[in-house]
Amino acid sequence: MQRREDRTALGQRQLHSIVFADYRRRHLPAVIRDGRITVSIPYNVSLEDAQVSYELCEHASIYPDPATVADWDQEWQFLVSSYDNQNDGTYLYTVERTDIATDGSLTLRTQAEVDAFARSGINTVEGNLTIGGEDEENPVTNLDGLKTSFRSAAT
Repeated sequence: MQRREDRTALGQRQLHSIVFADYRRRHLPAVIRDGRITVSIPYNVSLEDAQVSYELCEHASIYPDPATVADWDQEWQFLVSSYDNQNDGTYLYTVERTDIATDGSLTLRTQAEVDAFARSGINTVEGNLTIGGEDEENPVTNLDGLKTSFRSAAT
C-alpha cells in the first residue's frame, strides 16, 4: 500500500487507486467512480489468490484491509476513513466479466484447429464459424472442447 500526501479538498475521495495482479502477474487496474470499485477482466481470468496494491490519502485507513481479502470474485464493501472522520466513504467492489472476441469469420477444418480454438478462451466470434472441411486424414470428430460459454455474433 502507498500513501498520497493529503492535498485533496473536502469531500474528494480518499481511495486513489487499486490494482490487481493475477497468478500470471498481469496488472488489472480497477476503475474507482461514484463510490464503486470495478475491475473488468476476461471471463476466463481468475482472481483467486490475486495480489492487490492500493493507494490511499495520507492518514486514511481502509476496512477491511484489501490485503486480507482472498475471494475477489465476489462483491465487497470497503469503508475508507479519513484521520478526522469527516471524509469517510464507502466503496462497493464488483467484478465485470468481459468477452474474448475474434474479428471476422473463422473456419476450423481439422480436429487440431478445433482443439486449439477451444484452448484459446475465445467466446465470441464476430462473424461466421464454420467447423469441418474436406481433410479426410484429420476430420473433426469431437466438439467437446467447445462446450464452454460461447456465442456467435452472427446468430
